[in-house]
Amino acid sequence: MSDSHDPYGSDTDADDEYERYDEPYDDEIVYDDDDGEYVYIPREMGIVRKGMVVFAVFAVVVVGLVGVAGWWAVSQVRGTGQTGDEVTLSVPTGATLTQVSSLLEEAGVIENGTIFRYYGKWKGLESVKAGQYDDLYQGMALDDVIVRLQADPLPEQFIDVNFPEGMTFAAMHSKILNSFPQMTDAELVNAEAAAVAGATKYHTPQQPLEGFLFPATYRVQESAIADEGALLGQMMTKFDQVADEVGLADAPTKLSGVAGSREVTPYEALIVASMIEKEAKVDEDRAKIARVIYNRLERNMRMEIDATLFYCPELRDKQELTRSDLQIDCPYNTRQRSGLPPTPIANPGKASLEAALNPAEGEWLYYVLSDAEGRHFFTDDYDEFLDAQAQAQQDGLL
Repeated sequence: MSDSHDPYGSDTDADDEYERYDEPYDDEIVYDDDDGEYVYIPREMGIVRKGMVVFAVFAVVVVGLVGVAGWWAVSQVRGTGQTGDEVTLSVPTGATLTQVSSLLEEAGVIENGTIFRYYGKWKGLESVKAGQYDDLYQGMALDDVIVRLQADPLPEQFIDVNFPEGMTFAAMHSKILNSFPQMTDAELVNAEAAAVAGATKYHTPQQPLEGFLFPATYRVQESAIADEGALLGQMMTKFDQVADEVGLADAPTKLSGVAGSREVTPYEALIVASMIEKEAKVDEDRAKIARVIYNRLERNMRMEIDATLFYCPELRDKQELTRSDLQIDCPYNTRQRSGLPPTPIANPGKASLEAALNPAEGEWLYYVLSDAEGRHFFTDDYDEFLDAQAQAQQDGLL
């Protein structure tokens, strides 16, 4: 047998030694001839081990994200823990929970509307009654917000606005703005433009609103003030109601022959009613003034009613007319132009509408103030009219 050195010993020992080092380390063994020692060089990590490492890292990340998300959600539910400014929330009629959540977020009561919506549904908050809610503060806990919204809103507040007969559209515009300071002029102008573009039973698109806004006292809910067109809609609806009651739609039939062969349309009857409203001081004169207007139309005479002159844009702020005012070039100058003015000059009440549709019987062509209570003297004789006019000036009525 040979005594030469076998670095691996017997074959059996070499195999055992290799397996003993290979199993736990899964490394490649290289023999170093210089000192007879084994050097272990790590092999590339196996696919299974790689997968386990990636999964472990992913799990750690997911757990971290879930923890952060959970902490954030809890912080949203708890609120900031500090009581901020008080907020009064107005919930419009028909508002959804999504819309209410947005309003709360905009007001700073909550930080996230989506979280509130889902949390609210989980707590049984499916909807919110319309109205105003106090006792809400910026940074509130969601549970406290839900408790307040599940309770009844504040008692509804109303604002009463009165528009007297004969008020012009421009005056109504100013009164609406004064009555509702939270409404801007631009918002009201837009609402008015929308109303002009719309149509009702009597109002056709592009007709001015003058005459179609019935003068009365209107009660407006504070929660509805944000809807700039709501009040205008009420006024136009009321006009239609009253116009139906007096039979405005039947004007051509009711007024057949009062202006000769000329047919008087519902809109022309409305114009006449507005003139009556501005001229009459006592109810007994309304139907007589109506007859004077129709008699003049029949004869193609100028109306010569100064109330129409005051509707000219240049003269609306004046209290008295000068001689030069009587010569102004304006479609509403009935001293210079024949027939009716192009539109109503005010918003008439029911009595004037009835008078326009039911003129008194008479041949009168002129009238002039006769007493301090506002009664007029009526005549068909021009000289008699001049004498009555002189007497009224002498009595200080003119």
